[in-house]
Amino acid sequence: MTTPHAFPTATLLALEPLGLPHPSRGYLCAMHVAILDNLDSFTFNLAHRLEPMVDRVTVVRNDDAHAMDILESGDVLIFSPGPGLPPDAGCLMEAVQRFVGRKPILGVCLGMQALGLHAGGTLYHAGPPQHGVARTIDQALVHSHLFANMSFPMEVGLYHSWAVEGIDEAVTARLSHGVAMAAEWPELGAYAVQFHPESILTPAGDALLANWVARAREDAARLAGRA
Repeated sequence: MTTPHAFPTATLLALEPLGLPHPSRGYLCAMHVAILDNLDSFTFNLAHRLEPMVDRVTVVRNDDAHAMDILESGDVLIFSPGPGLPPDAGCLMEAVQRFVGRKPILGVCLGMQALGLHAGGTLYHAGPPQHGVARTIDQALVHSHLFANMSFPMEVGLYHSWAVEGIDEAVTARLSHGVAMAAEWPELGAYAVQFHPESILTPAGDALLANWVARAREDAARLAGRA
């Protein structure tokens, strides 16, 4: 189900010829996922992947005057990939400040960097740009929720120039040379990946998103009880 500010049906259908596999059509979670679009073309691929898993997906740009209100209406939130740095990405850091600990969140790429900054980390230039590059995660920590019941080594698609450091206690997966690929703050309902789960270069991306949806449903009920 789409809503105003949601990705248009024509755009959704246009993604079908790419041959991207859908998760099981039988899995439906009664949640509204609101995605903050950090002006990245991958945002709509991400929405497309999630649509079969939940009953409503809304996308709003980070420069939309109503973005914060639309995010407030979501049961769970995703902060999308995007160009540049988090402080320059419209209302992204404002959204992080307002919603961490209040709503379940998944940060992807730029979204992970924003959550990392909020958690006290710092950004660094991670060498040559990794745009459309496949890399391998050899293993994740056993307590990870995002990677529960997933097989390793795991291929992931990277599209970034910057990465976050200084959040070691939250990191649940790294590349072999140390770059953080995932971070989890389960007590806050906040999760993040530096790679793109919606990319065709991440074959297990749908399984990871399904893990997040299942966890976010539990977190939404728990965080609502704190209000």
